[in-house]
Amino acid sequence: MSNPLDLPEILGLIASYLSIKDIRTCVRVQKSWRSTFEPLLWHTFIYPSSTKQKPKLVLVRQNAEHIRSLVIDRTEPTYLATVFRSCRQLEEIIVRCHFSELGRPSAAKDTMWSCFQEMVRENRNLRAIVLERTSDFGYRPLPRHRLLQALQACSKLEVLQTAECQFNSNLSQSYFQAISPNVKRLSSVLDSFQGFKVPRNLVFPNVRHLDLRNAKMPSRTQLFWIGCFPNLESLTWELDRSVPTTRFCQLLSGCSQLKALGLVIPNGADAMTEALAVAPPLERLLLGGSGFKFPSFQTLKRHALTVKEIDLQYLWNVTSALVQEILCLCPNLESITAEDLNYRDIVKGPWACRNLRKFDVGISVDRGSMNAEQLHTLNQYVYRRLAELKNLQCLSICNNGCGWEGSVYSLNRMMKVSSNAGFEQLQALKDLRLFSCKLAFDETLIIDEGEQLVQWMINHWKRLEVVEITLKVSNHDYANLNPMRRKLRRMLRARDIQVIDSKKSAEYTCDFAGDFEDDNIEVRM
Repeated sequence: MSNPLDLPEILGLIASYLSIKDIRTCVRVQKSWRSTFEPLLWHTFIYPSSTKQKPKLVLVRQNAEHIRSLVIDRTEPTYLATVFRSCRQLEEIIVRCHFSELGRPSAAKDTMWSCFQEMVRENRNLRAIVLERTSDFGYRPLPRHRLLQALQACSKLEVLQTAECQFNSNLSQSYFQAISPNVKRLSSVLDSFQGFKVPRNLVFPNVRHLDLRNAKMPSRTQLFWIGCFPNLESLTWELDRSVPTTRFCQLLSGCSQLKALGLVIPNGADAMTEALAVAPPLERLLLGGSGFKFPSFQTLKRHALTVKEIDLQYLWNVTSALVQEILCLCPNLESITAEDLNYRDIVKGPWACRNLRKFDVGISVDRGSMNAEQLHTLNQYVYRRLAELKNLQCLSICNNGCGWEGSVYSLNRMMKVSSNAGFEQLQALKDLRLFSCKLAFDETLIIDEGEQLVQWMINHWKRLEVVEITLKVSNHDYANLNPMRRKLRRMLRARDIQVIDSKKSAEYTCDFAGDFEDDNIEVRM
């Protein structure tokens, strides 16, 4: 009887549970495995890759049939034109080109984008296309028009996301036609619509997820456009003062299938209160940067039994006591993001949300108001409380708002990251993939526990992928710690653990909590 591990069907099933790192290892085991595992390494092609050398074009041509997801972070016309010509089995395209890369129009760029548009047209199984910072497409009108025409050929397109694109009135009709009947997720962030007109009888019954953040279009036109999507399950929008709150609330109350609401209402606490009062029971609430007062919190309680994700970042009126009450009231909560949760509030009651997968809350402590014994007891208690959240995948316990970066005041407000403080109780978090303590790690280095704790993380968190800690000098007085910082970075990288410098944390998104939007649409951003 043959070995089951020699059967491609068995190997393919095993591969579905493996990380890229594990797949690379399997490729090296034996030749018979290579034919099964190697194509999986090409499933997602990212340019430029994290490695220093880009794949040779001959390899790209040989393996293009295995590429299902194409991610472009930088333009290199000659190289990418060949990539675009070769890929004909794509299911997802993501373009993230920065403005600094635009330069002047050239024949090579024109050829590259012509190949891109042809690639879009030829990949009939394309399910998702994401265009970010894509003024490359718009240095003259023709490429944009041809691109929209190419999108119309994608009958299976389910995701269409654009950002910082420009659409004039002549392109409106082509844009609407590009939203195929199968599109379920539509995103237009910072797009400019000049002379954009929405036909009166326009309806998109299959769109479930709509994101119109900062779209450059009259607000009343946006409001009318939102009304064209009667079956929305998630809506993300910025509500400015020119939009009648009553009209928006009427529209919101009619969205009976709505499960997720992302609102930015600057200085609009009353509007937030009204919106939360009329919305159906929600699972996701993303309210970062909005006005928020106590009445808003009272209406938020309507959603306490259904909410799974809540983002209260940059809501300065949200107090530590309110964050604690949310943790106590929401039994199904899986993800929470907030600025501050103080030790003294944490001890007031048990948390109801034992299924949390993402905890991104700055835990603060007033060290000056308690003696050493009290502080030690509270440290132990808070770590014990966090250890109870055994399903956590993402744990961030320090924000950037505790004080000036690297200052004594900042360190005195942050949770202590130390074995003596009870940190090792977190060994219960077996599924942890991201850990962040940002600047609080400065103190860990000062008391000479950095190497010990990093080794502890490696030994106990076997699924750890990302660590966000201070490994760069934040204060000239600590420059003598540089050799240790470099050693810790090498230790983590040796285990393929990505190190995120805390100073870049604003650019990093912790998205390990999962996607609560259905339809099995996965777009990696």
